[in-house]
Amino acid sequence: MPIPHLKEPEFRIRKIGERVAKKARQKPASGPGSQSRWKKILSRWWLILGIIITVGIISIIALFAWVSRDLPDPDKIIGRTIAESTKIYANDGKTILYEIHGSENRTLVQIEDIPDHMKHATIAIEDNDFYSHPGIDLPAIMKAACHEIFGNLGGLCPQRGGSTITQQFVKNAILTSERSYTRKIKE
Repeated sequence: MPIPHLKEPEFRIRKIGERVAKKARQKPASGPGSQSRWKKILSRWWLILGIIITVGIISIIALFAWVSRDLPDPDKIIGRTIAESTKIYANDGKTILYEIHGSENRTLVQIEDIPDHMKHATIAIEDNDFYSHPGIDLPAIMKAACHEIFGNLGGLCPQRGGSTITQQFVKNAILTSERSYTRKIKE
């Protein structure tokens, strides 16, 4: 026959043991609440980082939308008029008697009429990576922006142009020559 008064302490010990085991499962072994605290801190940092990246992306999209609202039509490049010098020829049609021009003395030539060494020299001096980039050279733009913002910084940000030949063509053909950040973004 079981002794009734011995069951109660055994029951109480089992209950206390279950509570201790439950608390041990909740707390990490490396200190009181340290793992869950670090998880909270990291999750907050990831949340803040995600918000910053999202706001940054939205800001860049909004900036480009704001700048592109008044972009000129790219079809204007094909139909644009280029100021040329006026040439007055003699009766033979070959001898130039007079050449009248404004501030620019310009004569249009076909691309086939320009010697290859002149084309290569122009590309070498203006945009050495002309054949390897898609029309914009982001590293060159970043270096030019670094110089614009910080100055030379002891040679770390030397003065240089950030425009490719493609960007220079767009600027000269359909944009203005003003020096501004919005014009640079439009290029």
